[in-house]
Amino acid sequence: MALTRSGFTRMAGYERVEKNVLYAPFVTEGADPWIWDYTTTETPAAPFAFDLPRLGTGAGNVAVRVGLIGGTEHAHHVSAEINGIAVGEVRFTGKTTDVLEGVVAIDALRSIGNELRLEYDAEGATADDPGLVFLDVIDLAIPLVPEAEAEVLSIAAYDASPLDVRDVDYLVVTHSDFLAAAKRLRDLEESQGFKVAVVDVDRAYDRYSSGVVEANAVRALIAELPGRGNRRAPNVILVGDDTYDPRDFLGIGDKSYIPSLYGWDGVFGRVPSETRYADVDGDGRPDVAIGRLPAQTSADADLLVEKIARWRESGPRKGHLIAVDESQGADISFRGEGESLMSRLPMGSVNFVDVGAQGVAAARTALIDGLKRGAQTTSYFGHGGEDVWSNQGLLRNTDAAALEESGHTTVLFSWTCETQWYVSGERTISEELLLVPNGGTVASVGPGGISDPTLQANLSRRVYTYYLAGKTLGEAVRLAKSDALAEDPALAPVVQGFSLLGDPSIKVRGPSLR
Repeated sequence: MALTRSGFTRMAGYERVEKNVLYAPFVTEGADPWIWDYTTTETPAAPFAFDLPRLGTGAGNVAVRVGLIGGTEHAHHVSAEINGIAVGEVRFTGKTTDVLEGVVAIDALRSIGNELRLEYDAEGATADDPGLVFLDVIDLAIPLVPEAEAEVLSIAAYDASPLDVRDVDYLVVTHSDFLAAAKRLRDLEESQGFKVAVVDVDRAYDRYSSGVVEANAVRALIAELPGRGNRRAPNVILVGDDTYDPRDFLGIGDKSYIPSLYGWDGVFGRVPSETRYADVDGDGRPDVAIGRLPAQTSADADLLVEKIARWRESGPRKGHLIAVDESQGADISFRGEGESLMSRLPMGSVNFVDVGAQGVAAARTALIDGLKRGAQTTSYFGHGGEDVWSNQGLLRNTDAAALEESGHTTVLFSWTCETQWYVSGERTISEELLLVPNGGTVASVGPGGISDPTLQANLSRRVYTYYLAGKTLGEAVRLAKSDALAEDPALAPVVQGFSLLGDPSIKVRGPSLR
């Protein structure tokens, strides 16, 4: 099984110097999003300091490779020197990767206190349109002193035996911290007629990636599920949160419980994409219905499963809540999207909140009151960010506390940007609503990145068609994504960028269509 990789290939005989300082999800596909630094035509970079603690002795020159990433579409020209000695230069064009190759005398290098300097210019660059280049790595073919013997920090059990999920139609992949909640979820799903398997993610690593923490091991496990044929598509739920910084480069202690595969939304760049997990045959379309419970603690996992249980136990829900942002300039009509959805719902069942018509203060009050009262579904059309709906602050992370113990939950559809970028070190607004005790949301469909609202509309209408007709939430999303791609492959950025946080087997409760 191939491991997920990005960035410049390591060359035999070279020592790599790499500083993962900045996370840049927008750098070109295939590049390493963790970069060292950058330089522009308007703000030249200071020298890049680096050490070579394993530098051995020798004579003559050593080969040098400097890994660069173009950040703009300009024709880039970069020259480099190390410790005042010219190394070489490179010319390349556009948002792509290239390598500056050259040599430096070994006696010019030091074990501590080296400096790389880059001189950069870009054809056609101006103050309003500056050139931009990222520095990723330096590889040097230096002689090395032997490494010290490795220290054994821990020993863990290893089990690469087969995982039999051939008859399973609901797969729970969990981190061991959340095993108790995963087993309770199994019991809930079995009561709905599913045949459920709970698999510790470490078992997937042992089986498919020789114990290496590897997202493709999870994908390989999902691919073992039975083919659809005449059966309903299998359900998969990932119990555990993720982070864009699984190796803790930033030193703030973020942890990846269940890793993500990444898609490309074309604007934000890399987005965690459960579609990549759900596409087991490689055609770009999801083959299983998939969701994630973004738990960071066992208390989070218990709360999320408890909310699923309460949703199942409660009777049919009435009403739908629709909130729309004020459109500006070239925006799609957010009100028009809301009205289109309202026209498909039972007369008198919709509470409609409109920032443009009501003003943001009145709309905020109406929205929060509507969430407290509860609704079958809640839909938002408009601008958004990781912690906010609307540029005017229609709903913020801090508003989630007002919904605690309301006793009412809803299924949320947020047709906006970034509100479900769950790999952020801070909880997104979708996560905050999901983790409200006895209130807020029970599941949400939303974006991890940025995409065109016009393209989103092509997906949203299909999701509602399936979900409001009685399909499970995960199946509605799966079918809508498949249909969207079949009609127009240009919808791939939206398909990659939207995900489901919650139980994919949740269904609409009570009448929902005219």
